[in-house]
Amino acid sequence: MTFEERVGELERALERLDEALALGPAPSAEVSATTLPEAIVGDAAIQRFEFSFELAWKALSGWLERNLTAPPASPPVRRR
Repeated sequence: MTFEERVGELERALERLDEALALGPAPSAEVSATTLPEAIVGDAAIQRFEFSFELAWKALSGWLERNLTAPPASPPVRRR
């Protein structure tokens, strides 16, 4: 996959992330039956962010490999 194709994928993922973020604020820590849709939207936004981050890393990593002599280091490890 070319760098341009990866950037195109990233742009589409960012558009989808923007759509999820436009649906409303992140839910509070306490989820009730009335806030369940907000919790789902928040979860979807988080998932879309993670997907966008991975695509951004892959695009950047590919560019760095092509344009630098040293391979890039891996992205930071997520801690939960």
